[in-house]
Amino acid sequence: MAAHADKRHEQKSPSDSAVKARRSGGAAVQPSDNRPEAAAHRKLQDDADNSPQAKQLAMTSRILQSREVGTFSGPGPRLVAQLVLKKGPAGTDIDVTEVPDGYVPGCLDSVSGDVKFYRRSDGITEGWNDTDLFYTVENGDLVQLKTETVNAHWDPKYSGFSKVSGPDWTKNCKDYATGGGEPGAKLGDYENAEQLGALLAENGNYVLHLSFHWMKVEKTGANVFTIRQKDGESAVYSKNFTKDGALEYILDKRSDGGTVHRG
Repeated sequence: MAAHADKRHEQKSPSDSAVKARRSGGAAVQPSDNRPEAAAHRKLQDDADNSPQAKQLAMTSRILQSREVGTFSGPGPRLVAQLVLKKGPAGTDIDVTEVPDGYVPGCLDSVSGDVKFYRRSDGITEGWNDTDLFYTVENGDLVQLKTETVNAHWDPKYSGFSKVSGPDWTKNCKDYATGGGEPGAKLGDYENAEQLGALLAENGNYVLHLSFHWMKVEKTGANVFTIRQKDGESAVYSKNFTKDGALEYILDKRSDGGTVHRG
């Protein structure tokens, strides 16, 4: 016990001015250092504190302190949003969230370099618009990713289909076909048009898993089958087929293997 008491007495006591300052809520008055080298050091410190880099760092710090890092759904697993401040169109600073696992919309496949995808942090959480979604190349400035860019990429791949919705970056082909959940009871695998035709002969809705792609198929008439699907961030596309036409389209799109589920 005596040893602890001695150590407490060895600690320096605060000055009277510091104690008075804390009691009054003010700061202790420190003697000024008028040496030339001290003045030069203060000027360098002031310049550093007021630099554009320091101001941007301070703004980013305030944003991170005032916002919680959130999560949002997207193609594949649940994604964690990283808040960042980046230079946007017209030189404006925009608070955005980055998708950290490297997901990039398929419509940007032709863009070369390190591409990252962002959304405005207080913007949309599903669907698409022309103001809240961006990408960067090699960590450069933000570029707006507009609806017309998405449609221009996917529309030619679904020639003859009608768009029944706008693009949505948070739902991929499986999310749409299964309604965000797991598919229903498995009806069976198929290897040819005859087997698939027999599986689809009943009235009802079906979910088809075509190796790396998913789609909805519904028998909507005596010889009418409606196929609905989306691809990555694309819109939802729909088209009516005859039974033979539907089977030909499905088997052509399938790479290998396939499974039919009740919708």
